[in-house]
Amino acid sequence: METTARARGCPVAMLETGPYQAEALAFYARQGYAVCGPFGDYPAHPLSVFMRKCLTEAGAPS
Repeated sequence: METTARARGCPVAMLETGPYQAEALAFYARQGYAVCGPFGDYPAHPLSVFMRKCLTEAGAPS
């Protein structure tokens, strides 16, 4: 997915998962994803964990 996203010029990959998904959270962290705030139309919610990964330098926070 990341390779295709990069090839299409997508600067950032974002995902939402649950706080009780320890294996998923650990996997995403190992892949370079960091916890962030809600994005898009998602509201903040205690059962949501939002994560993002910069795929290009343009996607890096400034």
